[in-house]
Amino acid sequence: MGTSMLYAKRSGEYEQKKADQVFGMGLMLSCITGVLTFIAVSVMLRFYLGTLGLSEQITQYVIVFMGILRFDLMLQPVYELVNTMITTDGDEYLGMASNIAAPLVNIVLSIILGRMYGIAGIAMGSVISTVIAFAILGLHFLSKRNSLRPAWYFSWQDFKAMCLFGWNDSAMFFVLPFLFYVITRLMIACWGESYLPVLSVLYAVIEMTSVFESTGEAMRPILPIYIGDKNVPAVLGLTKHSRTVNLILGFAFGGVLAVGAPWIPLAFGITDPALTQICIGGMRIFAIACPMLALMSLMNSYYLNTDKPGLAMLETILVQFLCPLVLAGLFIYFTSPEGLFVGYAASPYVAAVILLPIYASGTAGRAFPTTLKTTRWLFSMRAWSWTGTGSGPSRTARADSCGTTRSTNTLSVPSS
Repeated sequence: MGTSMLYAKRSGEYEQKKADQVFGMGLMLSCITGVLTFIAVSVMLRFYLGTLGLSEQITQYVIVFMGILRFDLMLQPVYELVNTMITTDGDEYLGMASNIAAPLVNIVLSIILGRMYGIAGIAMGSVISTVIAFAILGLHFLSKRNSLRPAWYFSWQDFKAMCLFGWNDSAMFFVLPFLFYVITRLMIACWGESYLPVLSVLYAVIEMTSVFESTGEAMRPILPIYIGDKNVPAVLGLTKHSRTVNLILGFAFGGVLAVGAPWIPLAFGITDPALTQICIGGMRIFAIACPMLALMSLMNSYYLNTDKPGLAMLETILVQFLCPLVLAGLFIYFTSPEGLFVGYAASPYVAAVILLPIYASGTAGRAFPTTLKTTRWLFSMRAWSWTGTGSGPSRTARADSCGTTRSTNTLSVPSS
């Protein structure tokens, strides 16, 4: 994440040599991260499983599964970087094809190899699907459209800049495992390991909500260039259309969950009637959170792309970690296993209320230039400077809301 954003920023400033150096350094750091992940899983797995209080049978299944999956985890940092960089380079269709092929191939191979080799075959399917996805991405480097030429390079200054931009996503990958660990441990302690299939369904759906980040990914190659050119109307227009797309995605994804809820447990092999009913009700409850999750994801991407990583980080911590940890944990402990979904569904709305004073005041409010008319009061109470008697802010007011002077053709995004 930090590499692609810094690369786009350097490209927007027409410094291609520096952009190539950023890509090369990001590639090197991703390889190091993958190796460290492999070592960490190899060393810490048994200790981690011992703290969960699982039965010996389930523990052995996990050890076999992770023993193979750790190779996939080693490849993932490099895969994610290359995929994002190819999208930044303008080949979003190939990046999308790779993203679609990886889970589809994974599903097919997991079914085939799982029947042949059991739990080990499922893990093998994940590793092979990632290798195939890598091969698809490799086609970009053979095309004439490719402008990615990594230059081996290291700079502490660029490293700090990459961390500044990338810390938001990195934090999510650090806090989510801890969150899942706490919720899993609490569920086992309160209700027993028989409810673990319910957690599997929820965790899978949470991973699927990453589709809301696609709009921010699409903004990344364009928005830094608009900002570099100080093109206020283009920034406003892009943000407006991106918001509309994300809200459509949010309502559509929630609708699919609500309508398709009876079939979701079957996809996970859940046949127990009690667990099935919990999953069906839980999916319909979680569907309520999807529109707000989509909107918050867009705001996160916007702040990242406009040099406000601190605000993006705050939103990530609240939406992805603190609110689910507190609310889902409390509902599990004091109510029932179904309370897990209630806590998760309420989390983005509680986070939005907490963030409201920040979004609506100071440079944070001015940094977000446009909002839906129907939710303007929610996220931009002070973000608009009204002039005249029209139905909306003038071009001058819109420029001010983006942190500019009174000029209608300049844009100066405040630093974090």
